[in-house]
Amino acid sequence: MAGGTEQGMFSIVLTETIAGSGDLFVRSVEVPMHGFVHKLVFNEDRDHSEVFVPELANMLGGYLSAENKPGLTTAPDMILDLPGAVLGRLRVLRIKGAQGRMQVFVRFAYFIGGIQAAFRDRTCFDTPTLTHREALATAILTDICMPTLDLAALSAATGAGDTTQERMVNRLEDMQRRQDDLVFYVELLKRYVQHHAPPIPKQHPFHQIDSSQFS
Repeated sequence: MAGGTEQGMFSIVLTETIAGSGDLFVRSVEVPMHGFVHKLVFNEDRDHSEVFVPELANMLGGYLSAENKPGLTTAPDMILDLPGAVLGRLRVLRIKGAQGRMQVFVRFAYFIGGIQAAFRDRTCFDTPTLTHREALATAILTDICMPTLDLAALSAATGAGDTTQERMVNRLEDMQRRQDDLVFYVELLKRYVQHHAPPIPKQHPFHQIDSSQFS
C-alpha cells in the first residue's frame, strides 16, 4: 500500500535503563514524511502512561507487560480509535540491545487523522499532518481506484484479444493477492469518516427575494 506502510506510519521505541528490570521507558517516536523522518526524542525516563493518552497507553501496556524476552508480536487486524485519530495494524518487536537491555519497537502501519491525538502533552506533532492525508489520498487512488478503472477500461475494449484477457486476469490476481490489505484499509477509512471526519457545514436554503421592496 502507498503511504509508507513498509516503514510504518507511526513508530515508538522503548528501552530498559537497567538490564533485566523490565521497566521500559519511551525513548523516541517517529512519523515518516515524504523524504525524511519526523522524530521526537525523550531525554528523560518517561513511562508510556505518561506520554500517551489512556486509550493508547492501556493497549500498549498489554503488550509491554508480556514476558521479558525477545520476540515478535503482530496484530494485523487491530484498529484503535482515539479522539481525532485512528491507528491500525500493530507490530511489536522485542530485542536485546546494548548491555543486555531490552528494546521494544512498536509500529503502527497506518494512522489517519492528527497524530497529536496520541499524546497527553502538546508535541511537535500538533500541526496538521497534511502530508499523511495526501499519502492516504494517493493510496486510495493507486491501490483501489486505478486498478478498478483499468479493469473497466479493459472489459470495455472492443475486439479484446488474448493479450487483453491476460492483462485482466493478471490485474484480478493482483487485487486478490492484496484483498486483505485493501479490505483492512477501507475499514480504517470508514472508521475515521464515521467518527472523526469534520462535519459537513449546514447548507442554508435560498430565500426568495420580494422584488417589490426594490420598487
